Amino acid sequence: MPEGVKAEINKNKITISGKLGKLEYNLLDGISVREENGLLFVSRSDDTKEQKSFHGLTRALINNMVIGVSKGYEKVLQVIGTGYTAETVGPWLKLNVGYSHEILLEIPEGIK
Repeated sequence: MPEGVKAEINKNKITISGKLGKLEYNLLDGISVREENGLLFVSRSDDTKEQKSFHGLTRALINNMVIGVSKGYEKVLQVIGTGYTAETVGPWLKLNVGYSHEILLEIPEGIK
């Protein structure tokens, strides 16, 4: 796990906390998580198709939680078109995308 990220495992709930916040996930039936030497191990109770699916899902969700609380997520968007522009103006995203007027979209809280 990255430096500054902590995991707490209580029965059927795992809590991942870091510099960007705290996330919780309720484990599905038959799935367990343990921590050893700073690593998280996900295991399943049997090898049924459903348990294998839950195992992969849980591993992926925990990985995403660790990324989310440590460095956050970034999505880069490209505005493609002649003369098209996008800029932030306070809490708004101003788009000039071929209409006769500007489009103003409010940026949701928590998004930079």
